[in-house]
Amino acid sequence: MRTERVESHTFLSHPLGPNSVVLDCGSNRGLFSRWIVENLGCQVHGFEPDPRFYERLPHELPRCTFHPYAVSDARRTTTLHLGESLCSSLKFSESNAATVEVEALTLEGFCDEHGVAFVDLLKLDVEGEELPILEALSPEFVRDRVGQMTIEFHDHKDASARPRIEKIMERIRGFGLHVYPMSRHTYGDVVVVNPAHVAFGPEERARLVALKYTRGIRRAIGRRLGTYP
Repeated sequence: MRTERVESHTFLSHPLGPNSVVLDCGSNRGLFSRWIVENLGCQVHGFEPDPRFYERLPHELPRCTFHPYAVSDARRTTTLHLGESLCSSLKFSESNAATVEVEALTLEGFCDEHGVAFVDLLKLDVEGEELPILEALSPEFVRDRVGQMTIEFHDHKDASARPRIEKIMERIRGFGLHVYPMSRHTYGDVVVVNPAHVAFGPEERARLVALKYTRGIRRAIGRRLGTYP
């Protein structure tokens, strides 16, 4: 089993290759998409609704298509709060933040319209909108059309969302998937693996749990030595 942590997102890299499809929801500057293409050769669809970032994305990146849309729980026109010190968000807003109207789409709708039969890796980093997105996904889509997910929940911005996050994780487990929070105090790095599509037996599960605690020990030692931010 090979795991990677790219732009604060942990995922299993060994099932991914040139025949894999990755959805990068919340592309920002495109660093995650670039790593996936250059290191694993996957086909990537990236989503970035902030027009300032969308223009600067590496559109020349092969096997990668960026889309100027927000991902949400319904297809609609909605308001994006443009961030200055924080990331832009449909949910969170800085004081006196400018706004822009953007088009939102759903994951299932996008996959159906673009002929994406299977998503090998779904990355969600959408500044709070991951909650309605995951609540709206159908059981059939999650069970049959997704291999794994790497999710950044934003309870570090809104701790009151934690019961809702935990309910979402239980819902996903109820579909037969394995859910592993990799961060200690928040749900900022959560790995979801679908064993129906990814080889993930007891040994792999134990290794992933061990990885979480190994990282925690390294962070604790690094902070004590002043070598970890």
